[in-house]
Amino acid sequence: MKCIDDEIPFEIPNGWEWSKLSNVIELLSGQDFIPEKYNSSNQGIPYITGASNIVNGNLVINRWTETPTVIGKLGDLLIVCKGSGVGKMCICNVDKIHIARQIQIIRNFSNAISLSYVKSVVEANLQTIISNAQGVIPGISREHILNLLIPLPPTNEQYEIDKKLQEILPVIDRYAKSQEALDKLNVEFLGNLKKSILQEAVQGRLVQQIAEEGTGEELLEQIKLEKQQLIKEGKLKKSALTDSIIFKGDDNK
Repeated sequence: MKCIDDEIPFEIPNGWEWSKLSNVIELLSGQDFIPEKYNSSNQGIPYITGASNIVNGNLVINRWTETPTVIGKLGDLLIVCKGSGVGKMCICNVDKIHIARQIQIIRNFSNAISLSYVKSVVEANLQTIISNAQGVIPGISREHILNLLIPLPPTNEQYEIDKKLQEILPVIDRYAKSQEALDKLNVEFLGNLKKSILQEAVQGRLVQQIAEEGTGEELLEQIKLEKQQLIKEGKLKKSALTDSIIFKGDDNK
């Protein structure tokens, strides 16, 4: 017997038990095939090679094999254990698949264990699992999965938790998208606000127009007279009087 109090991350309700995942699931590791052993013409069963085959929690199938060796079945939990996309998961929704080395299959020994609940436990610990992985290429070893501590509720409660998560997680996803949009707006806000205010200013909308203060036309005429005076005094070349006039017609153009 060994005391593992220092390994237990939090307290659990009465009626729950702590267990290593190895006590309640079987873990299968995949096998890669050479090109001669798979095809793209729908011959055999699907061949799942990595993260690119899992999109939004669903399988995307583009290869098949007629010589499967590591076979996943309907309802198995698939997890990407190596390379790009490590940690991606989905529940297998086809009858049979063959998995490559980048994939592992988590299979329950009994329907008393909800694999959707197991998936939630793994997802909750995923960042810790990946951060503990060693090597240049990100990876999840068999030991990382099998030694994971799982807080195990009674069967009915597992399915109740699954049901509640299905209600809550889509709301969180929508909130996440709104938060991303808000973060982007906050980053762009100051620049856009400054640009907008400057635009209002140069379009004459920032302050009240007061006729007694004169017009732009009068200002240009005043500047022209001052330039003529500077030319008489020899402080400005005569070419400075060459200018163009922009005027607005009756059609406001």
